[in-house]
Amino acid sequence: MALKTAIYMRVSTQDQCVDSQRQELLKFIEKRDDLELAGEYADVISGVREKRAELDRLIIDAKQRKIDAVLFFDLSRLTRKGIGHAIKILGDWKDAKVKPICYAYPMLDFTDDSGMGK
Repeated sequence: MALKTAIYMRVSTQDQCVDSQRQELLKFIEKRDDLELAGEYADVISGVREKRAELDRLIIDAKQRKIDAVLFFDLSRLTRKGIGHAIKILGDWKDAKVKPICYAYPMLDFTDDSGMGK
């Protein structure tokens, strides 16, 4: 059974667009038999901000088990607040039993139970 997978995208300003991220993330899901798209979450806000409407909604949906995995483009799209904030977000998802997948860094794919993602 395929994992219900959400995609998370972020850009910093209204002048930017998440379309290029969306296209790559959707192609990634299409190529994998173990993933199916379950939702899209996109913020237009600085990555330094901890509170983001769509990221917050994603975490709530994760805790409610609406999704099994989250795919994001790279760590800079997840946060610009530093590695500690990235680890906190990843930890929130892990606590909700949601598996993160980083498109740009294949070693950060927690869908592989062999431990590669850890």
